[in-house]
Amino acid sequence: MGTPADLALIRMQADATLPLEQRRHYTGVFNALARITKEEGFMGLFKGCAPVVVRAMALNAGQHTRTRMGREWSGGKWGAVGGLAVRCLTPPPRLFCLASPLRHARLARPGPG
Repeated sequence: MGTPADLALIRMQADATLPLEQRRHYTGVFNALARITKEEGFMGLFKGCAPVVVRAMALNAGQHTRTRMGREWSGGKWGAVGGLAVRCLTPPPRLFCLASPLRHARLARPGPG
């Protein structure tokens, strides 16, 4: 449900920046979701979800790798402390995924017409 809600939020924010004759005049989140579904079909709710999915996969892979490194680095002796030490000493994977929300917002914005 996160991606359709994101799409509605982006569309509502972008609506205010469009010229008056191109605005869709959404009255709220549920109105935006209903109109997007009616005008673009059910799959229209997931427009621009690919960057979100790729970002989530990259974050999960990075966090899993950091945890695995912590266990191997500590030799299993320190348990959670070894994983915590590696997490503190290595950059978080989300630093490498910061551009993805911008791409998602650009893809989710309504086009002309």
